[in-house]
Amino acid sequence: MEAGPKKNKRPSSRTWIIVHVVFPLIPFFLAGSIKFVVKGYEIDYSTFGASTLAMSIGLLCVLVNQSLLTTKLPLMNSEEYENIRGTATMFFILAIAAFAYFGILVAFGALIELKSIPEVEKARRGFEILTFILSGIPIFCAIKTQKCYKLKATI
Repeated sequence: MEAGPKKNKRPSSRTWIIVHVVFPLIPFFLAGSIKFVVKGYEIDYSTFGASTLAMSIGLLCVLVNQSLLTTKLPLMNSEEYENIRGTATMFFILAIAAFAYFGILVAFGALIELKSIPEVEKARRGFEILTFILSGIPIFCAIKTQKCYKLKATI
């Protein structure tokens, strides 16, 4: 028999945050880093793309949704179960909204490439700003959800 402390076979909450929050945001930061290097180490408004951020946020929300739906808490009563299902539904709705924002931003970009219309450029810029501002909400909610339900990563 081996002496010493037993290791927890279940990954920690830090691992959950890395898998469900950090990994989905990698495409956004990777694309921005590549643009940063290509532009000669200059950051401007187009360095980090709002469409990439919207897709990353959508992926984050889907992963959190799936994590919640597969969670089995010990001695979970029906009220806790309903709370988890409601939170999972909220993340699913946020995912749909993020994917819709991605589609809108890509459509605006295609319209601008096809025909340079100032009104479309202003609308796209507004949606981009809104994407950057609102993207913090799902990230904050994901971390808060992890702490609330003490979610652990299952790898």
